[in-house]
Amino acid sequence: MIALFALLGTGCLLGFPLAAACAETLNSGGPDVPHITQLLALPGSRILAVTSAKGGLYISGPGGKHWQRPRGVPDAFIHQAAQQPSGPLYLATDTGLYRADDPDGDWTPVAAGFIARLTFSPDGSLGLVKVWDKGLFAVSSADLSADKASQAGDGAASRADQLREEAQLRQELLSTHRNPFLLTPSMDFFQKQRRWQELVESGYRSWRTLSQGLPKAPVQTIALLSAHDGFLGFFGFGIYRWSASEFQGREASSGLASPWVLTLATSPWGDLYAGTFGAGLFIWNADRSEWMPVNPIFAGAVIQDLAFGAEGEILAASREQGLFLSLDQGRTWRHAGSALPGTHAQGVAVGSDGSLWVGLWDRGLYVSTDRGNHWRYRPFAHVTQVTDLAFAPNGFGYAFLAGLGLYESRDGGVQWTPLTTPVRPTQSVRIAVAGDGRLFIGSPEDGLWTSTTAGAAWERDMAGLPGSGVHDIVISPAGAVLALPMDRPDRYAAGLYERSSSGEWRPVPNLAEKGEEQFLYLRRLLFLPDGRAVAAGSEYLLISEDGGQTWRPNRFAQLYEGLAVDAAGTLYTQRMTSTFAKRRDSEQWEEAPSIPPEAYWLFQPVGAGRWVAARRGGGVDLLAGDGQALRVVKHGLEGQSIRSLGVGPDGSIFVGLKEGLKVWRKGGDDWLSIAIEE
Repeated sequence: MIALFALLGTGCLLGFPLAAACAETLNSGGPDVPHITQLLALPGSRILAVTSAKGGLYISGPGGKHWQRPRGVPDAFIHQAAQQPSGPLYLATDTGLYRADDPDGDWTPVAAGFIARLTFSPDGSLGLVKVWDKGLFAVSSADLSADKASQAGDGAASRADQLREEAQLRQELLSTHRNPFLLTPSMDFFQKQRRWQELVESGYRSWRTLSQGLPKAPVQTIALLSAHDGFLGFFGFGIYRWSASEFQGREASSGLASPWVLTLATSPWGDLYAGTFGAGLFIWNADRSEWMPVNPIFAGAVIQDLAFGAEGEILAASREQGLFLSLDQGRTWRHAGSALPGTHAQGVAVGSDGSLWVGLWDRGLYVSTDRGNHWRYRPFAHVTQVTDLAFAPNGFGYAFLAGLGLYESRDGGVQWTPLTTPVRPTQSVRIAVAGDGRLFIGSPEDGLWTSTTAGAAWERDMAGLPGSGVHDIVISPAGAVLALPMDRPDRYAAGLYERSSSGEWRPVPNLAEKGEEQFLYLRRLLFLPDGRAVAAGSEYLLISEDGGQTWRPNRFAQLYEGLAVDAAGTLYTQRMTSTFAKRRDSEQWEEAPSIPPEAYWLFQPVGAGRWVAARRGGGVDLLAGDGQALRVVKHGLEGQSIRSLGVGPDGSIFVGLKEGLKVWRKGGDDWLSIAIEE
């Protein structure tokens, strides 16, 4: 067990296939852009993607579209997906090995244990299985058959009970190991460990152990040339050739410039490649029984994955140098370079239709359908959360969906089509449209961009703004464009800025206390129906009584957590463990029990004396009044979580939800769903 956890720590550090102990660290990017650990091309031009999240498996439809999570995916960390040549798919996970007879089928357990890798021979008759802390096993296809899977999943109740007991014991052992105060494990700990090992080993007693002639270290990668011959790569111990006739390994590292091997793969035309950590890519010369460097372009590269196509395509994913590709069976190579928005390529695949796929660790999934000349972002974790909405004076509408990106409507919000944007499709992206039709889009990660061509072309718009990102971009009722830039490394917005007529961003002047703006780490900007404006964040909250012309800071001893206002104009700000309220006719802040669920956190003007507002506790209200006294005219979408609001040119109200987009049109009684296609 100690060796197991030590190795997992190394895997986290180097970005190897995931294990449960390190998945939380690797998945720190959140759900917006899931971290891809593997891509696999399936028949019918379908693509499979494995991510670092628990149960993170996605499979596309034909052509790489219409992605979905297959039903019955195990709630486990998936280390690798493999396909048997006859068609069945397998998942190596931290809770066992699972099988599905087709991509849309159910997943059935085949064996318990901490399974890290499964590799099949070209004819599918043999599989090599890596089990953490147990070693490498040779398994016949019969032991991984549908009958075996059925016995494991639907057979005797005692076997199902064993699987459940194994999973529970494993979790208890992991929890005990993580306890820093446990200096000497109790006898109960060792008893549980022995019982867990018995249960795990009972699942593959018919498997044959491979250890003779091999280093006493976990195998990192496997390539089988046949059911009787293969190569095994080790991290730090080079490459060994394995023979089924002798059932042992012999060192085969001659010519290899580095013993740190990350990947082995064979091409459809018979070439064998080895990717190393820091020494690039090598090809096996069978006549000389040695490895030869492929091309100087790979000097110093960390090669993490390889993929091949039927027409001679080769994709090589590197950790820091991005994607390398060859279209002529490796005779010539080129680098994707700036054609892709990142350099940490983690997984690659070539679709059966010739499409080229690459997963960038912190940027998502990209596809090329023109032999690698151009690349397009391809959302695979289909997220329909509409994070922001905006309509231009000419009637054009814009919706931003987390996981999908920016969409445009030119017919009042009836139909929506995707636009290419320079920002990643995360939940923090904000959009705004100025009176002259200029479109703004920005995020804390990718900065602020503007377009005067309705999203056809973009220019970076950070001149005068501190830092490299923005938290919010808002158009005031008077038409001023305001932004809250983000000042790294604090990740708070540094002050309040206004865009001048010349295009430069300048700090908003006339703050009540001189020099106060340098401490205004702001994250949220809201204009209210009564003419006030509020900018909130960190320890400060700014209030403007004249629509954003002048601002007065209010300082709190607690950090910002939330902002809302009720129909009477009372402001609420949540500050960690406390909530403060300020009535419209008062200068004092008073403690409140909490922000009322009926208070509003979003407003959009609908017309003269009318507004639409999103309730903090869910649902939307259509409000009417003079801005000082508001009354609810219509209420809808009770209990639904509202993420964004927009008003179309004809007064139609669009509501972005956590799942999808809805609209209420004048004269209608119901909220209608709007389909946004990928």
